[in-house]
Amino acid sequence: MSRLPKSGIACWPVGNGDAITLVAPDGLILQFDIDHSSSEDNDWAPVVDLMAQELQEVLHDGTTKPELPILLISHHDEDHVRGITRVFDEWRVNELIITLRCFVEEDDLTELGEELLAEAKRRRDAEVTAAAAGKRAERGDRLQIVGYADVLETEGWEEFPEELLTVPGREIDLLDGEDHSSSIELFVQSPFRDDTESGERNDSCLGLHVTMKDSGIEKRFLLLGDLEHSTIEAIFERSIASGNEDRLEWDVLVAPHHCSRHAVRTQTEDEWEDWVDAPAADYFRQYQRPDAVILVSSDGNYTPPSTKGANPPHFDACAVYEGMVGKTSLYNTHDEANGEDSYPVSIGLDGNNMPTPEDRAKRMSETAASLGVTLRSGDRQIKGADRKFA
Repeated sequence: MSRLPKSGIACWPVGNGDAITLVAPDGLILQFDIDHSSSEDNDWAPVVDLMAQELQEVLHDGTTKPELPILLISHHDEDHVRGITRVFDEWRVNELIITLRCFVEEDDLTELGEELLAEAKRRRDAEVTAAAAGKRAERGDRLQIVGYADVLETEGWEEFPEELLTVPGREIDLLDGEDHSSSIELFVQSPFRDDTESGERNDSCLGLHVTMKDSGIEKRFLLLGDLEHSTIEAIFERSIASGNEDRLEWDVLVAPHHCSRHAVRTQTEDEWEDWVDAPAADYFRQYQRPDAVILVSSDGNYTPPSTKGANPPHFDACAVYEGMVGKTSLYNTHDEANGEDSYPVSIGLDGNNMPTPEDRAKRMSETAASLGVTLRSGDRQIKGADRKFA
């Protein structure tokens, strides 16, 4: 049985990281980030292994190899690219879509960042060579770039095709060399030029508004990587000013930065504990559509606002999101983590979601009973060291 929806989004349980699979109604598969962990050390999903089972394995030349049409990388932090070594070695990735940040940081990259940069440079050179002959690079060698930076004016980029460059406020027109706009639209929201060239890496994330359409059914998804509230607010403000408000509406939001408070909350005073909702939270509320759903990709170990410097997920951010959609419409990937038997949290375009409300209620009741806990209406499991409910 496939772990992926017929069409829709699948958010894999990888702890505090991202591995998001998009399945378009016409069958196109796009992978947004690829965090991968071995199931030997934890119960996170070994995404590279599980996704390989979902991909087409017979290539056009008759060889056998998992074939991924599109790989998008939000940014090159480890918890978003931990699987790229195996992916580039073991799969054929037809087209890679990244920002310019790893090129800008070329002299100060992690090992995984260097691998991503090397693969991107190889593909860039292949596209330049193909363009000189009036065509695209072959599948497996294709590259698209999102954003703009001065590095585009340097050696190696002079002949890179302009049609393979997309900036915020525009759609990515072709995917794997074909027009899929009747099924899926990818509208770029970030990164802005200043964030690409300097500042925190999280601010340079690829932010996407995705629209899927099939037989009169439509769903809209917001994927914002690890962006913080100031950049999120700029996205909303610029889209509103440009008349692109429809590119802000969402049915499914993946909580930015693994449910970090920095995406939806801000401090009013010097005291660390003094937090209030940021304008970004108001924007999310304003543009959510009926029956909206929020997905949280995290390890479920929520920390309170008073814990200075603690990594996400943050309890107060979770409360903000629950206030938007309600507890039963906020899904945590960690609830589905079971090593090689893991399933992603999936929201289908046809309304068939995994886990179903019945699945979740049954599992929570069984776990509560085993712990001697009385399960109250509206409770959800927080999967951590104490296996508590809240």
